[in-house]
Amino acid sequence: MTWKYRGAVNQDGVNFHIWTTEDEKGLAFAVTRTAAIEPQRPVVFRSIEEIAARTGLRLADPPETAPFIELPPPPRPDRPFGVFRRPGGWVEVSHEGATAPMPADIYVRDGIWPEYARLPTQSQYLTSKGRPATPSETDGG
Repeated sequence: MTWKYRGAVNQDGVNFHIWTTEDEKGLAFAVTRTAAIEPQRPVVFRSIEEIAARTGLRLADPPETAPFIELPPPPRPDRPFGVFRRPGGWVEVSHEGATAPMPADIYVRDGIWPEYARLPTQSQYLTSKGRPATPSETDGG
């Protein structure tokens, strides 16, 4: 089984590293305390929500007031890349000059850049572009 490193979550000053792999049941997640070594005999989780429920890690979306950090351009321009998280479990993805929504689970499964947790929310993205989000463009609308 080959694990793919997905990123870290810092909680109370401790880094927890998220890994994914495909097995006979589908997408699997593991959490480790190091990013240097692939998981060895890990406890397998089936979703990010299950990780949060079983471990107590706070993996929820950052608050709307969190500062938005402009991401560098994608490492390969010929590959799709995420623009922002849309309400309802979707991600706005750009590819070859066009943008379109994609289900977040497929975005995560396909390992599209940047990691899902690093994407701004739709309202953060629109605010950073100088346009306030309308109620229909936020989770509440």
